[in-house]
Amino acid sequence: EQEIDSSFSVIPLVGGQFENVDPDKYTNGNIVPGTGGDGFFMSFGGQFKLNNLLCTMQYSLPVSATYSNGEVEADNRVTVQLTYLF
Repeated sequence: EQEIDSSFSVIPLVGGQFENVDPDKYTNGNIVPGTGGDGFFMSFGGQFKLNNLLCTMQYSLPVSATYSNGEVEADNRVTVQLTYLF
């Protein structure tokens, strides 16, 4: 964590993210074809903390992914999250 002043700091981050999406189901309980899957992503980004507010921004690259029985190819992702710390 790099403190800029007493109320603001910057925190760089790097990590991995695993995602698993359950397949959709029809009302009769049968699985909808071409839904569900999983993926692993490498993430890079940073957090910016201002008093009790934390803003997280990250860019994720797919390392491996299988979605919709191979019908869908995962692409890069951008995530922005705003959190209030109490």
